[in-house]
Amino acid sequence: MSSQLTETIPSNVQTAILEEAVYLNPDVVRIRLRLKSGNGRLIYSAGQYLALHILESQFRCYSMVHDYEPDKPLELHVRLYPGGLFSEWIRQRANSKLLSSNIPVELRLSGPYGQCIWKSPCLPGATTVMLATGTGIAPIWALLEQALPTSSGHVILYWGGQVPQDLYHSGPLRGLEKAFPHFHFVPVMRDPIPGWTGRVGTVEQCAASDHPELRQSRVYACGSPSMVQAAAALLIKNCGLDEDHFHADPFEHPVSSQKAPSEDPTLNLFVRTPQGREEKVHARTGISLMTALSESGHTQGICGGRAACGNCRVKLGNHRALLLVEQTKSERRLLASFEDALPEHRLSCQIALTRELDELRVEISTPSL
Repeated sequence: MSSQLTETIPSNVQTAILEEAVYLNPDVVRIRLRLKSGNGRLIYSAGQYLALHILESQFRCYSMVHDYEPDKPLELHVRLYPGGLFSEWIRQRANSKLLSSNIPVELRLSGPYGQCIWKSPCLPGATTVMLATGTGIAPIWALLEQALPTSSGHVILYWGGQVPQDLYHSGPLRGLEKAFPHFHFVPVMRDPIPGWTGRVGTVEQCAASDHPELRQSRVYACGSPSMVQAAAALLIKNCGLDEDHFHADPFEHPVSSQKAPSEDPTLNLFVRTPQGREEKVHARTGISLMTALSESGHTQGICGGRAACGNCRVKLGNHRALLLVEQTKSERRLLASFEDALPEHRLSCQIALTRELDELRVEISTPSL
């Protein structure tokens, strides 16, 4: 890895000890982390996520499985991918004696990130719909733990998989059904399989079929970005769901920040770092400002450029630029959640570089959600 990327690790990184790594099914491992003594606490809301930093510029994002409790370990569900950098690291430690040795296994983490947190129902008694695929059940479980004891309306969860063993948390969900009569769990298989008598299709299709009228409802979607995108499009268009009532943090693993050969025109950026230095950066047009800042070692988009984490927030120094680049609704909502929000703040992942932004002045902001 290039040493110039060391500065892209967020400033709020803490060290944690890996206490447990246990298989929940052949492809998912539950890990439990405890912050190292002297690191303070990671205070978060149910539904948020953190980033595990593996190497200088490599990280993976995972949602917390439980609502925040002081002095309790952080629990994450990790899907394993063949040949994956972090997947192979976890495979070596899952159910092994490495964790019982006297040598602590340390990981670096940052966060919390995300805005997919519980909101009060639009009306008393209104139905809440939850959608999950794969390990997207992790933040959904945290939200359920927080909401079910006090919510009055019906809460319906659709969790989808390819085979029944993908739904590795079904037992506890059935337990929630018994404890809270207003909660209902609907398991869904993507395609018909022998012996399956439950619902078949995508979770968003099942939800749209069961709830054709969602004008007074909220929807929470956690899982693959393709599911989140499809669910938003379908439920907003066909079921009348208000765009502001669709809650999701569809983060993706970022692509490599290696510069690709390009004949696109270039422009100049003037970047002021948190340390007060001003640096000139040459960037090509047609990419996002976040990509340009990542390639030059100045920032890192935790959510993969989906306006979900706020880690790429910058302050624009040219007032002309504020007029050139229109904000999306999701960007406005996330920026407003910062305690030190300013009109000049923007998410660099939402700014496409054009020739009109030549000589743009940018100040790197440190996260302070």
